[in-house]
Amino acid sequence: MSHAHYSVERVLQNTLLGHLYLARKNNHERVVLKYSDLTKLSNSSLCENPKNEVSVMKYLQMFESHLNIVRFHESFEVEAKSVDIPSSIISSSIPWPKDKHLVQVYEYIQGEELFSAIDRSKSGLGEKLSQDYFLQMLDAVSSIHRRGIVHLDISAENFMIGPQNCIKLIDFGMSQVIPVSGKLHLKDKFPGKINYVAPEIYAGQEFTAVSADLYSLGIVLYVMLFGHPLYAVPSNQDSRFSFVQQPGGFSNIIRLWKLTASIEVVDLLGKMIRMPADRISWEDLYKHPWLTKKFD
Repeated sequence: MSHAHYSVERVLQNTLLGHLYLARKNNHERVVLKYSDLTKLSNSSLCENPKNEVSVMKYLQMFESHLNIVRFHESFEVEAKSVDIPSSIISSSIPWPKDKHLVQVYEYIQGEELFSAIDRSKSGLGEKLSQDYFLQMLDAVSSIHRRGIVHLDISAENFMIGPQNCIKLIDFGMSQVIPVSGKLHLKDKFPGKINYVAPEIYAGQEFTAVSADLYSLGIVLYVMLFGHPLYAVPSNQDSRFSFVQQPGGFSNIIRLWKLTASIEVVDLLGKMIRMPADRISWEDLYKHPWLTKKFD
């Protein structure tokens, strides 16, 4: 299928390499078009690679679709000069690509970013709702791990809340195939967002792929519960990060900041947001009592 089958309605947001547009497929189904400027891929500092993203999404397409993972439809390349720009865009301030672009087509999720919901709440979503969302996140991320893919950009911005509070994992632009060894070393490329990424990645070290995603999920859980970042930088240069890594540090920071949380979730956060050697495993994570805790 080509660009001609899609009619663009409006821009949804900017991305590192382009824009997201809301469009209709053959004037019926709403979809999202993700435009990525291929001329920017020569920038070696960018870990995001739309061509790699397409390969990953096509691979995941081979399996049964997952309720909590955004559905990928197709992709194609376009030369901007060869595209008939919609009249609605000519008469508006909507940005339109000027160079060769890779276009990815995804399902349109009618809802909002998890980050937006947290930001609106001011003080977090509470344990009951956070637990519901977190269990869905675990299901999505463990599913791609079983299929040999690591996300590497897990954040509140990369989960959507759809109808019936259905969580969807999006944006696989930084994802990687998990090597047989289970370890990755990205060297001069830095994936993810600085206040979500695992400290071993931030330090430029070799890291265990699935454990790095687990760490980022821990940060997402913290932000869901309390509505603010835990620290600015995942290194000992940040005193809050350093404090949390000390024995009993997480419990102490909850007490010092006068935050309200159950003993179980504080214990879980303290085991997830740790340096690799002390971090909880996926196997033990699924056994943690907070995941089955009942709320009134």
